[in-house]
Amino acid sequence: MWDVHWRMGGSNGTGLQSDNCVLSPNTANVADPACQVSFLIVHLTDKASVLMSNNWLWVADHEMDLPDHDQISIYNGRGMLIESQGPNWIYGSSVEHSMLYNYQVANAKDLYMGHIQSETAYMQSNPNALTPYPPLSQWSDPTFEECFAVTCFKTFGLRIFNSTYILIYGAGLYSFFDNYDSGCLLTSNCQQQNAALQESEGIYMFAFNTVGAYNVMEIDAVDVIAASDNANSFCDTLAVFEYP
Repeated sequence: MWDVHWRMGGSNGTGLQSDNCVLSPNTANVADPACQVSFLIVHLTDKASVLMSNNWLWVADHEMDLPDHDQISIYNGRGMLIESQGPNWIYGSSVEHSMLYNYQVANAKDLYMGHIQSETAYMQSNPNALTPYPPLSQWSDPTFEECFAVTCFKTFGLRIFNSTYILIYGAGLYSFFDNYDSGCLLTSNCQQQNAALQESEGIYMFAFNTVGAYNVMEIDAVDVIAASDNANSFCDTLAVFEYP
C-alpha cells in the first residue's frame, strides 16, 4: 500500500467543517457529537502482513474548502492500531490528531517502522483524551490510570503494549498546543509524555524525537526519560533506545 491518504473531515461533503465544528478554547468543550468522526482509522489485524509507504492518516485540524480556512475541532477515537504478528514494514507514515492515540502497537510482533510522524490533537486538554471515546479494554486502549496532571490525559503519539521485536528507525512525535495555546512549548510541557511502553520487550529505536512533551518516554506507567536531559535544538532526541 503506497501513497494512500485518509482525510477525516475538513472538506466539502463531510459536514465536519469550519461552519459547524468551531474551536472553543474559552469554554468547556464537551466534544460536539456532530463533530465526531470515527472509532478507528486503520487496523492491522493479527493476521495482517503489509508493506506500507507514504501513508497519511489525518484528522483535519483546519478547513480545506471554505474560504476562511480556519482551524476546526473534530474528534476521532483512534489512529492506527497494529496487532499483526508480522512481518510488517511501514515507511514514511504520519498519523495526526486522534484522541486516545495516533499509533498503537498492541499484542504484536515483528514490526519495522521508518520515519513516522505524529501530532497530538490541538484542542486537548479541552477536552482531554478520554472524551468522547472512553477506553475499551477489548481494544487494549490506554486507560491513563497513571495520570494526575491535566497534560497527562492527551493523545499518545506512540504506545507499544504487550509487543515484541519492534524496530523504529526515525520518529517525530509532536505536541504543539494545549487547548490551542502554543505557549507550553517554551517549557516543553504541552503534554506530560507522548510515548509509552508497557509489558513489552525487544524494542529498538533510533533517532527518536519528541517536541512539547515533558518526558520523552514512559515505561510501565513510570516517566523515566526527561526531555530536559535530551535537548536537541527543535526536538528532544534519543539517538538510540533499546529495551530491555
